[in-house]
Amino acid sequence: MFGSDCGSQADGNAMPLPEPTTLSAVVKIAERCNINCSYCYVFNAGDETYRERPKIMGQDVIEATAQFLLDGCVSLGISNLLVILHGGEPLLMGKKEFDRMCTTFREVLTPDLNMYITMQTNATLIDQDWLEIFARHHVRIGVSIDGPKQYNDEFRVTFKGGGTYDAARRGIDLLLTAQERNLIPDISALCVINCQRSADVIYNHIVHDLGIRKLDFLLPDFTHDTIGAQDPRLYGKFLCNAFDAWIADKDPAIEVRILKSVLSTLLGGPRYVSVLGREAINVVTIQSDGTLAADDTLRACGFEVMSEGDTIFDTTLQQFFTNDLMKRLSSDYQEKAQACQSCGWLNICGGGSLINRFKKENRFSNASVYCDGLRQFFSHVSQFLLTQGFGFSDISAALQDKVDHTAPWTREEVVSRPGVRK
Repeated sequence: MFGSDCGSQADGNAMPLPEPTTLSAVVKIAERCNINCSYCYVFNAGDETYRERPKIMGQDVIEATAQFLLDGCVSLGISNLLVILHGGEPLLMGKKEFDRMCTTFREVLTPDLNMYITMQTNATLIDQDWLEIFARHHVRIGVSIDGPKQYNDEFRVTFKGGGTYDAARRGIDLLLTAQERNLIPDISALCVINCQRSADVIYNHIVHDLGIRKLDFLLPDFTHDTIGAQDPRLYGKFLCNAFDAWIADKDPAIEVRILKSVLSTLLGGPRYVSVLGREAINVVTIQSDGTLAADDTLRACGFEVMSEGDTIFDTTLQQFFTNDLMKRLSSDYQEKAQACQSCGWLNICGGGSLINRFKKENRFSNASVYCDGLRQFFSHVSQFLLTQGFGFSDISAALQDKVDHTAPWTREEVVSRPGVRK
């Protein structure tokens, strides 16, 4: 999920970005939701095309999707497939249909591909029956939550305006119990950044109150047309404070994907997120009617930016990746704004994610709306590394892209260094 990492959001274990032999398929199995988050890029960012498609993906489309992905991966030499079940709220599909869908994917795809099923959910509908289905199909779960109740219930609300925290908390507790019993893989959390709230409070609530050890902070999907008067430096400050909270924590099992990625990248290690725009990865979004699209978050730019209307019934995966729209998006990705070309941080952020570079009048030929905040964040992490005894040459090599990004650094290795004598 280019752009906002949709392609790997539900997998909280921070793995290096996929190689070309991996495909991320965002499968929109439900195009409606049971809650009404005010910042939702799917339903509240101006795109109304979801109304034209089925609320739930039918079994005929599921079977065609499985065959489309199998044929496409085999023909392109792709051996690893990440199926991301997305919405709306995926669990609106219903238990019987969901179980049948997972069975279909496994029967069609696993004989020839290494396939993993992940899902992003608001967790409000989870019960014991759902846990048994997740365990049966080894579904990796990512939950969306924005911190403690008073934070979460500001934007993550029901259609009547009520809070969703209590229902989400019940679902999360069930998931964590199943995780402790080794019935499901470790769950992860996604939190959309609210720069008016305390990063330290949110981090500690998710990690220490809820007990989730894998998480990520997401920058809102603002474009130059929608960010308004917000100060991007406040988002930078949030990330700096989150970084400090993470570094100060003593539990080596805790991973915060965007923080780990920047730390690793500055030291020449692997990149773990694509949200900063430095890496493009293979992704295809499949709507509930089989329509094909690019990065799902690009719908905030207008559905016409992400889809030409091709479907799994009339197009191959190779044809999709080489159509005019995808070629143009690839060109947009490669073309950096003038301000970015002379920026010392370019090889860290890559100009920012496409969604945050968009403006109707000139598409993606702009710096990220978060540029000032990201530079503040990168400077903060770099200063930390210098205090830990790393030389400026270590960081400079990454800034000049003179590293191969294969030598991973962990937070524990960095923190345990003796540092600079004060």
